[in-house]
Amino acid sequence: MSVWGCVVSLVALLGHLALTRALVNALFRIYVPRWLSRFRFVGVGLLSLTVGGWMLGGIALGGPAIARTGRWEDVPLGWQLYMILCMVALPVGAVLNHIRRHRPPPRAQLSCRGEFADAVEALGRRPAGTFLGRLLSYLPRNQIYQPEFTHKEIGLARLPSQWDGLSILHLSDLHMAGSPDRSFYEWALARATAEPSDLIVCTGDILDDLVYRDWLPSTLGRLAAPLGCWFVLGNHDARHGPAQIRQAMLDIGWQHVGGRWQAIEHRGERLILGGCESPWLAIEPPLPPVEAGFRLLLSHGPRCFGWAASNGIDLMLAGHVHGGQVNLPLLGPVYGHGYDAGIFQAGPTVLHIVRGLGQLTPIRLHCRPEVTRLVLRRGN
Repeated sequence: MSVWGCVVSLVALLGHLALTRALVNALFRIYVPRWLSRFRFVGVGLLSLTVGGWMLGGIALGGPAIARTGRWEDVPLGWQLYMILCMVALPVGAVLNHIRRHRPPPRAQLSCRGEFADAVEALGRRPAGTFLGRLLSYLPRNQIYQPEFTHKEIGLARLPSQWDGLSILHLSDLHMAGSPDRSFYEWALARATAEPSDLIVCTGDILDDLVYRDWLPSTLGRLAAPLGCWFVLGNHDARHGPAQIRQAMLDIGWQHVGGRWQAIEHRGERLILGGCESPWLAIEPPLPPVEAGFRLLLSHGPRCFGWAASNGIDLMLAGHVHGGQVNLPLLGPVYGHGYDAGIFQAGPTVLHIVRGLGQLTPIRLHCRPEVTRLVLRRGN
C-alpha cells in the first residue's frame, strides 16, 4: 500500500464530498413534484456513498489502484479524470466557503448577539421523544437540544419613524415530529417570549405529522403579541394535510396570511403583511397592493427574494434551509445555495433567514437551532 496513493485517494474523497454538496445545492434550487423530491436526494446519497466507499474502503477491498501501488497510470482513465476533478473541487469549495463566511455583514445589520441554551440542562433530561432521536442525540457535536436565541437590530430605509424599535419574533421550521418531544418546544418558546414582541410570525414547516396537532395549544397556542401572530405553511406542511394544519393553527389564535395581503394599522401607519407559500401551495406570491405602507413578506423559503426586491418589499422573513443543518469543515453548510441563514440585502429590501427550531431528521452538526427576535430601526 502506497502512502502517497492513500493521500491522493483521501484528498479526492474530500473533493468528492465538495462535489456532492454542490450537487445537493443545485438540486435544492429546483422545484420538483413532492413524490419525486425524495428520490432525487436518496439517489444522490446512494451515488455519493458508492463512489466515496470506492475511494476510501477500496484501499482494503481492491478499490483505487493508486492507493495500493502509488502508480497513477494504474487508475482507469475515467477515474483519473474524476479524481482530478475532485482534487480541484476541494480547494475551490474551501476558498468559496471562506469568502462566504468572512464577507462583511450587509449595512442593514446594525447589531447581532446570541444567547445559547441547553434543553437537557434546563429540563433535567434529554427531550428525545423517540428511540431514534435519543440515539442520534449522542452523536458528537449534535446540537439539536442547544438552540441559540438571537437578537438582531435591522436598519430599514422605509420604516416609519414612529415604528423605530418595533420588534418581531421570527419562528420557523419547528418540524414537530416526535423528536424533540413537546417539552422541548414548550421550554424553547417560553424562553423566546420572555421578552415581549410587537409581532410574532412563523414561516412554515410546523408539523411533520397530524398526530402532533395536540402539541399546538401548549406551544404556539401560548404565544400572543399586540399586532398578532401570523403564519405561512411550508413544504413539509404541504405533505401532511395543509388544510388540517392551517385550521389547527387558526384554532389556537394564529392568523394565516399565505397567498394574500393584510393591512394592519399601527401608530398611524400601515403595515402591509403578505405571505408566500410558493411553490408548494401556490404558484407565485400575489402582487403587492398599490396602497402605501411598509411591506413585510413572510415566505417559507428564500427563493422569492429576487421577486421581493423587484416588487418593493421592505422586509422578507424566511426559513426552510435550517442553516444547512450540517456544517462541514472547510466546505460549510451542506445545503442552502448561498442563502442558509442570516441577513441579506438587495437595495432597500432586506431578507432575514432563521435556522429554525426543529428538523425532521434529529441531526444538527455545528448548526444550532435558532429563534430570532428582530428589532427594526429607521435606517438610511
